[in-house]
Amino acid sequence: MDEFYVAYGKVIDDWAFIEFVLSQIFRSITQIDKKLSAAIFYSERSFQTRKGLLPPRSEARPSMVRLTK
Repeated sequence: MDEFYVAYGKVIDDWAFIEFVLSQIFRSITQIDKKLSAAIFYSERSFQTRKGLLPPRSEARPSMVRLTK
């Protein structure tokens, strides 16, 4: 059973990182304050809605993102 919880924790941690990266992309695109962009991005409850805040993949550029924690 412990193996399950370790694996489950890793999945949750990985998903949190994915959402963090998406929030950084949103901040980079909007060029707004870090706290305000986080408030806007995380105010959306569903992943689909958060994803909708970002441009379609065809319009995204790697140079749009500079990851910071």
